[in-house]
Amino acid sequence: MEIGVIVVVGLVIAFAAFRAYSTHFICPKCGTSFRVNPLIYIVSAHSFNKRLVKCPNCGRKDFMKAEWGKE
Repeated sequence: MEIGVIVVVGLVIAFAAFRAYSTHFICPKCGTSFRVNPLIYIVSAHSFNKRLVKCPNCGRKDFMKAEWGKE
């Protein structure tokens, strides 16, 4: 049973890392498009398609919509 748990946890981490690399956010205040570190993406508070992230340009911390694809 332990190996199953390890496999499931590994798959969840791999999927979250994939989502982090393929997702960007657009700040509603300054319009900057940015990506976050996969670890921040995994542990940040989230609700549906929004995550609590901080804009690297203006510093606004807010629930921002995750956008898929190219910036």
